[in-house]
Amino acid sequence: MRFGLRSILPLLVVLALFLSAFFVYQAKVFSVRKILCQTDHGDCPDYVQAELNTHLGESLFFTDFPQYGEEITRLAPFLASFELQKEFPDTVIYRFASAEPKYRYVESDGRTWLVDSAGYVIGLADDTQTTYPAVTASITVEFHPDVRERIDPTLHQQILNVWETLRLQSLNESQFFLLNQKDGYLILPDGKRAYFTLAQAPAQLAKLSYLLKHFTFSTVKEPIAEIDLRFSQVILRNHLSTASAAAEVTP
Repeated sequence: MRFGLRSILPLLVVLALFLSAFFVYQAKVFSVRKILCQTDHGDCPDYVQAELNTHLGESLFFTDFPQYGEEITRLAPFLASFELQKEFPDTVIYRFASAEPKYRYVESDGRTWLVDSAGYVIGLADDTQTTYPAVTASITVEFHPDVRERIDPTLHQQILNVWETLRLQSLNESQFFLLNQKDGYLILPDGKRAYFTLAQAPAQLAKLSYLLKHFTFSTVKEPIAEIDLRFSQVILRNHLSTASAAAEVTP
């Protein structure tokens, strides 16, 4: 009899543990009553917190909370990754990291925002983040960003295309401005302005690079101040006139 009890004792222990766990699960002894959500720029957006709150009441130990974090990163692409922490007996904490900044968006009033690779506004840039390239919007550009807003995807991609073209054409030292939603211009190192169409930036800026390497820009009265690449023929202007001027081939 003793031998029989000794042989089934481990089974009884396992059964007791299983029944205890089942009781705890059914009784929701460790159900989640608080879900905290933070990002590296402050509290999570309201809609992210609301989504997480739908999981209140679920078990602290038997719920796949990492899966919910992955869903949030898909719901809010400006949140790139997260860390999960469980605090006994009823609290779950998500800490999300924002996507890496891609460039600075400067409004006409001087406010400077960081934008990530997906086009989402991360937050205001500080004085230590000047290594990211900047695009400055004129007063006529309609988009005025705020944290977690998204730049129009087409405009965002065109901005990225401009910088890639500037790099390829060795025009990196130029300053990039948005004239409106469709057009941009560069201020070249020598002060000239070069206007182009955002959608045609790769071709038009390649043409600009060629012209800068092979032509001098001058008129009888004064040097050329503007190069307009938005038309079938390149238009050159000085400070006194908006008429076309011919480019003189460098000997």
